[in-house]
Parts: sequence; C-alpha cells; structure tokens
Amino acid sequence: MLKDLLEEFILELQMQNYSSRTIKSYKNNNSLMFTFGKLTNIKRLHIEVSM
Repeated sequence: MLKDLLEEFILELQMQNYSSRTIKSYKNNNSLMFTFGKLTNIKRLHIEVSM
C-alpha cells in the first residue's frame, strides 16, 4: 500500500514538472522512511492536522 502511494506521489511530481533530481530525492527520502518503519516495526502513523 505504501509503495502504491509513493508511486502515485512520484507521478504527481512528474505531472507538475518537478526536476528529475527533486523527484529522485523525494523518492529516496520516502524509501528510507518506509525502510525505517519496517525495521522499527512501526504499524501505525498518527498525524494530527491543525488548521
């Protein structure tokens, strides 16, 4: 599921004409975050949005 979200995010960046270096950086950073989540056995992420 997270992999699908990452691919969708990357496609959105490409559609918005972000540079290839920016896209590569975002992809690498998110991949590292996913790997960290797996290694530390994180099951849920709670995000509080304040407006």
